[in-house]
Amino acid sequence: MNHLLAHALLVAIPWVSTPQSQEPFQFNRKTPVVQVVERFGDCVLSVSTARHRRSRSIFELNRQDSGLGSGVIIDPAGYVITNAHVIAGADAIDVKLLDGRELPARLMKSDPDNDLALLKIDANEPFPYIPFGNSDDLLIGETVIALGNPYGLSNTVTTGVLSAKNRSVPTGNGHNYDDFLQTDASINPGNSGGALLNINGELVGINTAILRQGQGIGFAIPVDRVSRVLPDLIDLPVARGLSIGADFDTITGRNGEPEIVVASVETDSSAARYGLRQGDKIRRLDGERVETLLDFKKQLLEKEAGDTLSLAVERGDGFEDIRLPVEPVETVTRRQFLRKLGFWGEAKLVRIRDGRMISGFVIDEVRQNSPATSLGLRVDDVIYKGLFQFPNQRRFEVSMVNKDLFFAACKYAQTGDEIIVELLRRGEELPLKGTLVVGE
Repeated sequence: MNHLLAHALLVAIPWVSTPQSQEPFQFNRKTPVVQVVERFGDCVLSVSTARHRRSRSIFELNRQDSGLGSGVIIDPAGYVITNAHVIAGADAIDVKLLDGRELPARLMKSDPDNDLALLKIDANEPFPYIPFGNSDDLLIGETVIALGNPYGLSNTVTTGVLSAKNRSVPTGNGHNYDDFLQTDASINPGNSGGALLNINGELVGINTAILRQGQGIGFAIPVDRVSRVLPDLIDLPVARGLSIGADFDTITGRNGEPEIVVASVETDSSAARYGLRQGDKIRRLDGERVETLLDFKKQLLEKEAGDTLSLAVERGDGFEDIRLPVEPVETVTRRQFLRKLGFWGEAKLVRIRDGRMISGFVIDEVRQNSPATSLGLRVDDVIYKGLFQFPNQRRFEVSMVNKDLFFAACKYAQTGDEIIVELLRRGEELPLKGTLVVGE
């Protein structure tokens, strides 16, 4: 009986199988966006600036304003592209890398008209960088990735699509470009100067603007414009205080390929003294062929004062090998001063008879048979006032003469132009006044 009951119960109870573990779906989580960010995320950094200004309060003489934006490393040597408005007026610039390091950066040159600036991080190591793509073949609707630091939130990634090309956007600097890229990838304050990449990890734009009244609308400077402007941002005198005395440009050669050509040669420069001429085509630099003006200028920045630059140039139907020294800008400026004005010196603060300190240009060298000797200038004379009146330019008077003003005279004044100077001379109680006639 018990056995039969037990059997009945076994029949009545349904059989329940033990649940078996199911394998999870094996989707590839490393989408193209993830792969781009993993590879190039450390190429976008935070750019912070400090601006010092004097306060009107006697209790607080100096105050500091700070700004924050983004930048893109574009070369292993540590060159960084950002927006000009990010670093405008900055007295100090620092960058913060993805690994947390904070490093100082130097401003190489800024182009406010194009809202672009070039920075340089100085470190004895190669940096990761983002390669340039093309913005002329972008497709409306293709995926784009914005990397930057919105609201100070470092290394933020947003994605979207390219919404439009050739948008006209007022920039606030008097220019209205009509080539901006429009995207719906979220761009917020702090994204300025950051990277806009395509799905292949190529730089296609520099994020630069938002419409405050719009949602999901951002704009970027196309990388093709960046490529055009970049060579002009690499300026050897500005960046390194060095000079070879020539400007270079790119032209289209006979075979349709770009060629590097000498656009101009400065009088008194190494280039002029050693035979480089306007129109020369650069074929080799230090024995190596250079393909682009950007690469050519980057190699120039590696030079030091006293180095020799070896150029193989094509001139007409022949070739020339020209070797010229890299000089400090000060050396070239001194030659210009001595040739056109006949003197050289230094801006200093000097004490006058009543005990006051004034700013003046103290002469420490006078060239014989020059405009300076014609006027009677002497070593130790202090020029403290000048009236510059060049033809076809505004006449202006300055009460604190410095080297930059005389440098402008050397650069822009023509032979025969006049500069009225007032000076102090040791042993003379009253100031002296005379007219300096610019020489050849």
